[in-house]
Amino acid sequence: MNAMRGVAVVVLAGCWSTREVAPVTPATTTLIVDGAQSGRSTRSPRRDGFPVASVWQGTYVCTQGLSSVTLTIETDRMGNATARYDFGPVPSNVAVPTGAYELTGLLRRQQGGGFTGEFEASAWIVQPANYFMVPISIETGDGKTMTGTIHHPSCSGFQTTRIE
Repeated sequence: MNAMRGVAVVVLAGCWSTREVAPVTPATTTLIVDGAQSGRSTRSPRRDGFPVASVWQGTYVCTQGLSSVTLTIETDRMGNATARYDFGPVPSNVAVPTGAYELTGLLRRQQGGGFTGEFEASAWIVQPANYFMVPISIETGDGKTMTGTIHHPSCSGFQTTRIE
């Protein structure tokens, strides 16, 4: 996999339906090859202040109600990032379908190990009926918890915790 490619997951807004959709498996962590001349592969946790690959889980609220989100972000040393936004039901709202889309964006470093970012939706991976992709903004001050803004009037934002 190209180490310069990043993946992040975005929050979707729209109407929910009761239509059954196959579950989406969150993206896996990325193995980065450091020192390719030596043939040695290692997992690289940070590159110039950004996590190379990170996975964030939490919830968001839009028209369909409380929903789960897994945001997977991959970043290069310049802060160029790609993301995958996986969404679906929570125990209190099982009618939310699963879906996923890709985003591209740019991260900016913050003091204390955090970063902010802006992402534009780029492509559906799994699209439930009556859903649409929306851009998001993210912010983490400590690199452990993240809040986000979903740029659509029917959404209130999201909160996640880093799991990888």
